[in-house]
This record gives sequence, C-alpha cells and structure tokens, in this order.
Amino acid sequence: MQNALPVSILQPEDIANAVSWLVSDQSAYVTGIQLPIDAGHRRPLNRGGDR
Repeated sequence: MQNALPVSILQPEDIANAVSWLVSDQSAYVTGIQLPIDAGHRRPLNRGGDR
C-alpha cells in the first residue's frame, strides 16, 4: 500500500518546528489547542476500549 500523503516519515525537525512556532510571538493568540503533527493522518486514541 502506497502512502497517500505527499510526505515522508515524521522527522524530529517536524516536531522542533512546531515547538519553535508555539513559543514564538507568531502564536501569541493561540491558546488551548491540540496541535497534531501527523501529516493530516489523524488516528483515534485508544482510551481503554477494545484493543
């Protein structure tokens, strides 16, 4: 199965770039969010239900 997303595997720099933006003045009005860094591929969290 080919990756449908136009990105490669998540790299440490991807996380570092998001953190850098969050601590910058550019994100001054951003509060109380979850910032998924997943190339648009959201996976539901297993909260103790079926495994």
